[in-house]
Amino acid sequence: MKQVDPVVTENSEELDFLNVRKATEKDFPAIREVATLSRLASWGHFMTKEQIEEEVEHYYNDDILTAIIDNHSNATYVAERGGKILGYCSAIPKDRRGRPRLLQFYVRPDTQRQGVGELLFERAVNHLRAAGVTELLVSTIAENTSGRSFFEKKGLSLIQMYDSTWEGITHTIAVYHTSLK
Repeated sequence: MKQVDPVVTENSEELDFLNVRKATEKDFPAIREVATLSRLASWGHFMTKEQIEEEVEHYYNDDILTAIIDNHSNATYVAERGGKILGYCSAIPKDRRGRPRLLQFYVRPDTQRQGVGELLFERAVNHLRAAGVTELLVSTIAENTSGRSFFEKKGLSLIQMYDSTWEGITHTIAVYHTSLK
């Protein structure tokens, strides 16, 4: 498995190290904060702040996050700089339908386009390859143009669009695929 070194960026006159590591339960509040901020920036034009906060509370509660990180086949990575969580991503070799997926992949809006997503993506893909996975699926809401752009730049192909209803609200979902061979 290819190891990823921390990204070094110059910030003022100091060197700032971007570290990627596996998430722990102590990271859950920061993960929820990143999820909320990212969704507000990317989804705020079609969901209210209250809807986003309710969704984060529902899908990122301690029980769900614990179940993801306690499954040793999965890996949830956080990217941090100076102890502050800037983004996270979960690599799931088999989701509940048996498909390899990236789930819950977000980067704080104020730190996007600084290599955080690139590093998280690479670490997650390395985890999946090490698990013997030969393909990857990622889905996002179709209106998430920044996320879709990122996946397309990483070489993933749009393979499906479908409607999904959550809590009475219908969203169009974009599904991306790539080979990991």
